[in-house]
Amino acid sequence: MGSKLVRLIILACAISYPTALGQETLPSGEERARIVANIQQKYPDLPGELAGYLADQRNAFTRELRCEVYDWFAAAPAGVPAETANRASSFANVCVMSQGDLTPEVAAAKLQDKAYAVEAADGVVTVYARGDHMVYACCAPQVELLRLGDSEFWVRRIRMNHFDQAFTSVMVIDPQKIDPKSYENRFVWRGSEAP
Repeated sequence: MGSKLVRLIILACAISYPTALGQETLPSGEERARIVANIQQKYPDLPGELAGYLADQRNAFTRELRCEVYDWFAAAPAGVPAETANRASSFANVCVMSQGDLTPEVAAAKLQDKAYAVEAADGVVTVYARGDHMVYACCAPQVELLRLGDSEFWVRRIRMNHFDQAFTSVMVIDPQKIDPKSYENRFVWRGSEAP
């Protein structure tokens, strides 16, 4: 029974991520420019870079949207409806960050001979994986990992507010090769003040 439950959990994660399975693409060219223009017309104070991140998600709050966008909307600047600010605030609790200084060399050192590794410190969870195609972190949070250049290494930084009170688990899912033991081998984080 336990094995069937694990397979169902993994399948549910895979189904919830159509982009991970190649069913959706980012807008490009004219479509992206049109979405950015519409966003900036509606929210003229939103910085262009943030409008671009939002356009990449087709103007929708999703788990793939960067923390900076949620933070901007959550601050409820002029012109942002309270409902939108509240929704952004909710999404800002667990959101993705820039890869920053992460390089293939850093990922190789963290992974060594493991398929994936997870680091948790200072409110940030960093997931490292090795593979020749996209993999993603599941199940809390659920985000695609991003490739470092053209290397075999994939990473994602995830900010978690109230980190000391958090309890979460992370595993890396390969949509092309489901490992039934993924759940058993997951990374578990329990903050010092977690219930």
